[in-house]
Amino acid sequence: MDEGTPEDYALLGRLEHDYITALPDRLLAALEGLRSSLAGYRIDRLQHSLQSATRAEADGADIELVVAALIHDLGDDLAPENHSQMAAAIIRPMCARRSPGSSSITASFRCSITATPPA
Repeated sequence: MDEGTPEDYALLGRLEHDYITALPDRLLAALEGLRSSLAGYRIDRLQHSLQSATRAEADGADIELVVAALIHDLGDDLAPENHSQMAAAIIRPMCARRSPGSSSITASFRCSITATPPA
């Protein structure tokens, strides 16, 4: 990294921006993958996630909580025993950018994703 030029870093910055911008598409693809994860339930994880998000929205939850409900099982394949923390890590930067310093969103999100009561 110490041999990179300003042009190298400018290119990397543009590529990273494009990659971050494409995150919603990757999340949708990952959600589709929930159709075939963890068998044995009456509905697949995608249907469960859609139900969770629909219920959050019907209850009047803010957009962060609705998205959190939607993606809460995305980490199930890679982190089955702490998949909620993986989902929290995915959405946390988006919540911070949308509402910097908002304790209510942070508290609601922490409570809903990690089952940790708000402080």
